[in-house]
Amino acid sequence: MGAPNRDAIYAQVAPLLSRDVADLAPGLQDPFNNAVEACRMAGITITVIETYRMPKIEVLYYSIGRDTETGEVVDPPVVTNCHNGETCWHCYRAAVDVGCPENARGMVAHIFARFGFAWGGNWKHIKDLPHFQSDRIPVTPTEQDRADFRAGNIGAVWNRYGLGAE
Repeated sequence: MGAPNRDAIYAQVAPLLSRDVADLAPGLQDPFNNAVEACRMAGITITVIETYRMPKIEVLYYSIGRDTETGEVVDPPVVTNCHNGETCWHCYRAAVDVGCPENARGMVAHIFARFGFAWGGNWKHIKDLPHFQSDRIPVTPTEQDRADFRAGNIGAVWNRYGLGAE
């Protein structure tokens, strides 16, 4: 059938994106702000691209570059390998995408690591250069995390990884 139009999807999700640091898990807000400040002190400007991601946005992102019927990659590159909200840390409020000058990515990753973030640019299968997530969580949510997500118990996931309110 073919892949959906990238630009149409980006236009559809643009008004729904959250760039608000307050939408991150409580235990990530201060570390994120501190990492951004450390980058600023190093002369690097950080732009928040996305914090919390609604599950319906994740489904739309997953469709980019994939056949709408089979899910097979037909128009690379794909945006994500997470096919729904329960497989994406953005939907748990435990990940953030940021923009920075391309020549500063390595330094930004180093600075963010000092504040407890793992960089998607270090992943083996799909490099996600703007992506940072808590270094306390696995690369993808566990079965227990997914069960809690489906039950609407995101707080249990946060608490499991020390990301809840202190």
